[in-house]
Amino acid sequence: MSSERRPSLDPNQARLQLLKPKPPPPSSTLAAFTESLPNSLISYDPRPNSAYHQPVSYPYQPQPTPQPSPPAFFISSIPLSNTYQPTHLKPLPARPTLTSTCLPSTSLHCAQPPLPPPPLPAFPNADPFRTMFISSSISSHCQLPPAPPPLPRTTAPIAQSPDPVMPPYVPSPPVIHQPMTLCPPTSTDPVYADLPVHVTLFYLVQLHLQAARELAAQLCLRPEAELAIRTHRRHLAIAIASLRAIVSLSGTLPVEDDLRARWMLANVLVRETTGSCAEVSELVQGALSIARGRPGLARFAFGMSEIEIWGMMEDGSGVGFRQVRKAIERAIERTMRLEVVDPAHVEWYYRFQLLLSHVCEQRDQAEAAQAALEPVLSLAMTRGDIELWVAVRAREAKMGLERGEWTRTGERLRSIANVAKLPRFEGGLAGTDKAEEELVKLGPALERYVLLLMALYHFTLGELGPAKQCVNFLQASLAQPVEPDEIEDTYQLPIRPSPPSPELSSASAAIDSPLTRRFKDVSLNTHSSKSLSVSITTLPRPLFRVFIHLLSAAVHFDGHGKRPKCVGYLDQAIVEIGKGRRMERMWVEAMLMRSQLAIVRSNFLGADEALWEVIAWTLRTSSWDKYGARIGFLKGMLSHATGNFSQAKASLRASIVLALHPSSSLGAEIGVLAKAGYVLIASNEGEAEALTKELGLLEGTVLRRLELAIQVVLAMRCGAIVRAKHYLTNALDHAHALVNTHIKTILLGLLGNLFLNTRPDQALKMLQSCAKACAGFREQEVGMAWLGLWAGEKLLELYQVSGDEERGKKQAAANVAYQTVLGSIPLL
Repeated sequence: MSSERRPSLDPNQARLQLLKPKPPPPSSTLAAFTESLPNSLISYDPRPNSAYHQPVSYPYQPQPTPQPSPPAFFISSIPLSNTYQPTHLKPLPARPTLTSTCLPSTSLHCAQPPLPPPPLPAFPNADPFRTMFISSSISSHCQLPPAPPPLPRTTAPIAQSPDPVMPPYVPSPPVIHQPMTLCPPTSTDPVYADLPVHVTLFYLVQLHLQAARELAAQLCLRPEAELAIRTHRRHLAIAIASLRAIVSLSGTLPVEDDLRARWMLANVLVRETTGSCAEVSELVQGALSIARGRPGLARFAFGMSEIEIWGMMEDGSGVGFRQVRKAIERAIERTMRLEVVDPAHVEWYYRFQLLLSHVCEQRDQAEAAQAALEPVLSLAMTRGDIELWVAVRAREAKMGLERGEWTRTGERLRSIANVAKLPRFEGGLAGTDKAEEELVKLGPALERYVLLLMALYHFTLGELGPAKQCVNFLQASLAQPVEPDEIEDTYQLPIRPSPPSPELSSASAAIDSPLTRRFKDVSLNTHSSKSLSVSITTLPRPLFRVFIHLLSAAVHFDGHGKRPKCVGYLDQAIVEIGKGRRMERMWVEAMLMRSQLAIVRSNFLGADEALWEVIAWTLRTSSWDKYGARIGFLKGMLSHATGNFSQAKASLRASIVLALHPSSSLGAEIGVLAKAGYVLIASNEGEAEALTKELGLLEGTVLRRLELAIQVVLAMRCGAIVRAKHYLTNALDHAHALVNTHIKTILLGLLGNLFLNTRPDQALKMLQSCAKACAGFREQEVGMAWLGLWAGEKLLELYQVSGDEERGKKQAAANVAYQTVLGSIPLL
């Protein structure tokens, strides 16, 4: 805008180049958990992390996994689908050229790399060389406190807004483990009188990055705080300008300070800007040329190599997937000595292996991604890094859920239960016979993530007992206050230290500066035996809470009763989603679940309204291919429930076709449910026979909720009463396990009809139970009108045969009421 002006800066510091922001990442995370954990609640985001930013992840890009399917009129399950998780890497495109990728989903990621602390103890919280490396991240703190919480990427251009009157920024006093008094450099302080310009600029950079970090919370809430966004960008712009000024002094700086400035600038440019590939490449090559041949500076070389890889993956870089993979493999080779991992570089070995797994997973190379994790698991177990092993094993389990590998996923989760101290649930995964003192106590964040995977695993398999116990435990855990030493979104995992590097020790001792003369206890040896740790960046509590509300609604899904639990959980989730930004996919999942629940509760207008809202969103965001099959299926169920059978058949036929699209959410499950629904509606058409054969081939090979639907179809199409009773009895057993009153009501009515002529006493009990469940709910005087009228006519026939006139009159009046209600239902 012409009325906006750029912030004024000292021209001697550097020219401020306006930054073009990256577009917001695509929505992702509660996709029938499969996609909902598309990189998992703790998902791997190996992107380099600057001094002020650790990426925020959500339950979950994780990635696509067979999800619990939405219930048809006879299906009880609710698919949890793509929980949105903000991501820092956009998924790799299908074309051979890599673009800047960002893993959507909460993620295990290296929060900081093992690089040295900043030169000034005046801002110890800004370790520019702490980045992330995986679903867990290695960081060397060198007796310094952990890095501050992450900053979300913003969308408005930097420094192109009017300059509002800003309150003066007062930085919080730094925290140092060593007892020392710190104060900002001033001209009157003799200790800082001889500080060079670049040290002062480093301090300025830290102040602005810290100020930008403090604005992070405001940027993720509604309504959008435009002032906060403009201020956030201004802080970033000034920090970048200051770093460029330091780099311009190259040749006159100490080597480590020069490399540190180049690393910080390249990292910020890669994370926060576009169109900076040339500048980043120049910074990387300059740093590598300085560090080449100097073993004591190997940590800088690894850090710059990682940034170079991320630069290769940026939009417009023109670099293909094979080149990126080769670059990562070369970096892995440099961490090894004589084909064995160099103990001094074990953190970087972890980092690059996990980065390789991430890149392969983004290219749908599941086997290569899994193969890259195996060496990490082996090395972590050999070294005794058990918590890191658990984190990577949990990532494997998440990948198995996405691919529908239920047996292998169960084995992986069971192996975690054998080494970790976790709560035991009746019917859950078996633990171990080891004594409690032999088990590893996990931190709250990692424990919650593992339990979430277990809950999703049990829910997907239809084991609702342990799934509910896991969810209830997670709800109680989130209700507990945050522990004093708990850092939001970050959890430190200790790993066994590597032996100290003699090169780094000598390099640290050789540095003579005003800083080292006063603060002699600050060591630059990042491989100190006291400081090695792994950091995992996890889903923030607010987003984790939304995810758990949605999962709780799915696990407790039962639309019958005046105040069912699932309605309360769903309403809580929608309220929480409305408070935040960039949670569209979580909103879509909530609205699809609301529509499904409304159909079960005969709130047809409410279901139709929710579906139209989702349709409008999918068209606005070009997401129809992803959600079209699920929308078509629910539309078919809605039309069937209102008596619009022609529209129901058309919708289900469309859903069958849309489910074949590669990007369709829960495509396989929705395809099975849509075929089952179509056969039951169009039972006399020739096409139904072919679909029945297809479904018969799947018997015994699919999940419980899909098996239930297939059993109902086979019962209706078998043509023999005895076989039909067998199929319906099996289906009723599945319905009991799924704790779904809606399905049980339908099955009781069907079974009662089969016993009508042979066992009228049993038929009477079943039909009476069915009619009672068909009665109204809180919103409607009459609930399942179609099924209630059908069961009522059968009961009236039994009452007339038995001569029970009183009950017959009451039932006849109830049937008239059902007919009146059916006449008022609009065809949708």
